[in-house]
Amino acid sequence: MVKIMLDAGHGLYTSGKQSGKLNEIGLKNGSSDVMKEWEFNIAVLKYMKILLKDNGFTVLTTNETTKDISLAE
Repeated sequence: MVKIMLDAGHGLYTSGKQSGKLNEIGLKNGSSDVMKEWEFNIAVLKYMKILLKDNGFTVLTTNETTKDISLAE
């Protein structure tokens, strides 16, 4: 059995990049017209988790919450 570990990167409260204006390309993120890096990363992680599980892989994740985890943890 193959195990795959997914990591969405730093948490929500660590500064990171944000997208350009989503509404300029016809997208919307709730009431906001930008998407933070963490929001994008966690959406991709959740999609990949479903896709991998549906194809028989065991999927582990480091963190799916908004909590920042230090490198020491």
